[in-house]
Amino acid sequence: MRNTTVSGNFAVVGGGMGILTGTVTINNSTIAGNPAYLPPPDTDQRGAGFPRVRGGRIDIGAYESAGASTLTIQLSLPGRPAPPHAAWITTAQVEVRPAIGAPILAGNFASNTSGHVFVPDLPLRSYTLWVKEAHSVGQSFAITLVAGANSLTMAAVKAGDADGNNLVNITDFSLLATAFSLLATNFNQVGVP
Repeated sequence: MRNTTVSGNFAVVGGGMGILTGTVTINNSTIAGNPAYLPPPDTDQRGAGFPRVRGGRIDIGAYESAGASTLTIQLSLPGRPAPPHAAWITTAQVEVRPAIGAPILAGNFASNTSGHVFVPDLPLRSYTLWVKEAHSVGQSFAITLVAGANSLTMAAVKAGDADGNNLVNITDFSLLATAFSLLATNFNQVGVP
């Protein structure tokens, strides 16, 4: 090595600093069966309420995140039995968009038997939230998230979007009529007992 100086557990090599072989960091910290292994703490240096894991990843930045919130969306699905019931389990498309810029989250979330959709680890700020349940027209909401738990109850969904394009039109009617084997000219079953 050129220009090498050893000081404690570190070696300064050519102006850069590296960790020496044999230190706890190199040899022990990643071996869970080693008695010297210490798992990472669950919280940052501020303690409770400041988890290190966000979105399944450890927040290791020099400046810790200001916090995150969890959003619970209560779906309103007419015509279903009272919750909790398996009929309330569905998939909801959720998009979370700040005032300016691309969505920070866009994906499908499964609801539970009470029609709750849980969206974890959202940064604290104001958003436009768009939620669409399968075969319904999406709804948009303005929401400001605070630290901890946040909730939103949707209005009753407007069903009929058979092709998933967020519109209900003649195409949807045609798809539904075909699916139910009804002729579009006799949809109201005129003359059928």
